[in-house]
Amino acid sequence: MAWIITLLAVLLYLVYKFNNDYRENLKEKVTSKGGMHKKYKELVDYLISTDLSITKITKDSIVLSSKNMRFDIYLVSNNTEIYFKGYLVLIGEVKKKWVYHHNHTQKDIIKDINNFFDLELSKYRGSKDFDNF
Repeated sequence: MAWIITLLAVLLYLVYKFNNDYRENLKEKVTSKGGMHKKYKELVDYLISTDLSITKITKDSIVLSSKNMRFDIYLVSNNTEIYFKGYLVLIGEVKKKWVYHHNHTQKDIIKDINNFFDLELSKYRGSKDFDNF
C-alpha cells in the first residue's frame, strides 16, 4: 500500500512540475510579448489580409479561418506549429503543417506559406484539368 501512495505522490509531483514549466514557458514566450496576437502580429495581419478572420485566441494558440480555409497557430514548447486546412477551388482539399522555432522570423514563415500555395497551383497548372479550365 505504501508503494501505491509513493507512486501517486511521484505522479502528482511530475504533473505539477510539467504544468509549472508550461506556465513559465508561456509567460516567457507569449504573455511577456502581449499574447499570441501581438507575438505573431505580422503573420496574423498577413493572414487577415487574405480574407481570413480571427475566430479563436487562447494563451497558446490562435485560429484564423474563412469559409474555405483555416490556419491554426500553436506555441508548443519552443516551437511554433502552423496547421493549414482548406478547400481550394482549382485543387480541392489541401492540408499542410509547418514547424518553426518560436523565434523564427514571421517574414520567412509568410514566404514559406506563399511558396506552398505557389507550388500547389503550379501542380494544378501542369495537369490536364488546367487546359480544360
